[in-house]
Amino acid sequence: MTPRPAVLLAGATGLVGGLALKRWLAKADGPLLLAPVRRPLALTHPRLLALPGGWDETAIRTALESHGAQLQAYACCLGTTIRQAGSREAFLEVDRDLVLYAASVVSEYLDERYPHPPLMPVDPLSRARLRLAMLRLEHDWVPHVQAVQHGTKAQADAGRKRLKELLIASLPLFKASKFFLNPEMSLADCAIAPIVWRLPSLGVQLPKEAKVIEDYGNRIFRNPAYLRSLTPEERALRDIPQ
Repeated sequence: MTPRPAVLLAGATGLVGGLALKRWLAKADGPLLLAPVRRPLALTHPRLLALPGGWDETAIRTALESHGAQLQAYACCLGTTIRQAGSREAFLEVDRDLVLYAASVVSEYLDERYPHPPLMPVDPLSRARLRLAMLRLEHDWVPHVQAVQHGTKAQADAGRKRLKELLIASLPLFKASKFFLNPEMSLADCAIAPIVWRLPSLGVQLPKEAKVIEDYGNRIFRNPAYLRSLTPEERALRDIPQ
């Protein structure tokens, strides 16, 4: 039996998410909609499945399997303002931390749903090591990328300097294996590669001793699957390695 198509919608209780929700539900042959929420939705529908409690990975997988559904798309409509959130810390929790966490949940689901080839190691110790690396990446690296892209000149300069320091400090990790802490490409590489791809456009110039990072990136960038994942705007950020 053909699996039922499903869409995972983040931010369904917000303004943009609410509009997206209504448009999907208006389609007679639309997909099943899974909406992780912290507060009740104002509407009900046979194709709408609200998941109270927010982003619980097990709940999302269970809901998909129990409805014979297969995730086909993930729409992120999360967002707020400092005024609405009440503080910069609360703002970042939604606009950065929750968005990144939601993306990691979807990535792990896709790896479990389509296990060949796997993007996470089989043994628990290696999986835990890579999950820790991805967590550190989200909390330590990504904020500096965002500072360069969206901050003031002073914030961008500081973010560029700190990102360079973090990359240089991570050289032993890039040297440890063909891919990041693993002989095969993993979800950690899926998270790191976009940052390495953007280094020239971010104005981050690495020293000669960091050539291992450039070599690491080129191994991934030569993969046709990676190139297919890029938007035209992302392709323009740097030359594609031969």
